Amino acid sequence: MVAECLGKIALIEPAKLVPALKVRTTSPAAFIQATVVIAVKYSIMERREKIDEISSFLMLIKDNDSHVRRAVVLALSTFEHNKPNLIKGLLPDLLPLIYDQTIVKQELIRTVDLELRKAAFECVDTLLDSCLDQVNPSSFIVPYLKSGLDDHYDVKMHCHLILSKLADKCPTAVLAGS
Repeated sequence: MVAECLGKIALIEPAKLVPALKVRTTSPAAFIQATVVIAVKYSIMERREKIDEISSFLMLIKDNDSHVRRAVVLALSTFEHNKPNLIKGLLPDLLPLIYDQTIVKQELIRTVDLELRKAAFECVDTLLDSCLDQVNPSSFIVPYLKSGLDDHYDVKMHCHLILSKLADKCPTAVLAGS
C-alpha cells in the first residue's frame, strides 16, 4: 500500500520525486528497496513518458535479498504486459538475471524462494508473449526450463505452460533441447 501511494505521489512531480526514489535503491534496508521498486512500477503504469532511470531500479534484481528480487520480477512482468517497449532494450542484460531467479537455491528453500521462482517463470512466460524476438529459447530450455519441470508442483505448472507455448512458437528449439 505504501509503495502504491509513493508511486502515485511520484506522478505529481516526477522530475523531483523519481530521483529521490532512485537514491533509495542504495538503502541497506531490503524493505525500502522493494518498496521503491514497487512504487516505480505504479508510477510507470500511470505515466505517458518514459523514465530514463528505469534500469537502476530493475538492476536491483542482483540484490542479495529475495524480497527485493521478487519485487523486481513482479515489476518486470507488469511492464512486459503493459509497456513492453519500456524494457526491450534492457532485456539482453536482464534475461540472464531473470533466468537465475528460476534456479532452486538450497540455502533459501522456503516459501519466499518458491514464490520468487514462480514469479520468474511467470515473467518468462509473459516475455514469450510480448518480446519473443528478444528471447533465445534454446538458452532458456536447458537448464532453466528443464530444472523447473522437476521443481515444486506450482513451478511445474508454469513450466508446462511455457513448454507448450515454446512447442507452438519455437518447435525446433524445443526439439533441440530435449
